[in-house]
Amino acid sequence: MINFRRLTPCLLLAFVLAALWSCESEDYETGDGELSHVRADFAMADTDGESAFYKAETDDGVKLTFSNPTPCKWASVADSTYRALVYYNNKVEDGKVHAVGFMQVLTVSPMSPDKLKTVATDPVICESVWLSKDATFLNLGLFLKMGTPEGEYTGHNVGMVRDSVVTAPSGQCTHFFTFYHAQNDVPEYYSSRLWMSIRLSGVAASDSILLRINTYEGMTERKLCVE
Repeated sequence: MINFRRLTPCLLLAFVLAALWSCESEDYETGDGELSHVRADFAMADTDGESAFYKAETDDGVKLTFSNPTPCKWASVADSTYRALVYYNNKVEDGKVHAVGFMQVLTVSPMSPDKLKTVATDPVICESVWLSKDATFLNLGLFLKMGTPEGEYTGHNVGMVRDSVVTAPSGQCTHFFTFYHAQNDVPEYYSSRLWMSIRLSGVAASDSILLRINTYEGMTERKLCVE
């Protein structure tokens, strides 16, 4: 479970502020038709000895090398690997692609319900749910309701609860998850996007995942099958 506290009276939560959680390549030029080649992928991105992103591997298994190593304030550790949404020009030149920008993806591991007093399920806006190709990550595209409170507040709490695993006679497993979200009295004046990845373990080919997530339209279930 992740907790986010107020940064300033106007900048509420770090993970919904693109200026704090993303970066762009300063030498990228628009207006020449090159934007038609830009795409975005979830990936594991590597920093070099100077803490600049220089390569990545997408969730589809595509390996990228960047012609313009790009530093980001949120990726300050050299020679490390980060979970990121990578924007890049998909036009390959000399075996490399041009990085356009990087956005940090909040990454968590599932929690056991036994470790929680209650499983909070305050509503969110759920835009998309999908699995990475190798079922290493369960990815979510969400919007959280935000606002500027008059006093102090504890911030949103978000996470993922692994409720149970049910094994069928065939040996195939269904993994039951519930999205954890505590609004914690944060005002709900506007929506801000949150990209999130949940690390999966013990999920095999032909297994399925059943995700419960509370939305403003009510509790919903999303079923995903591992290919």
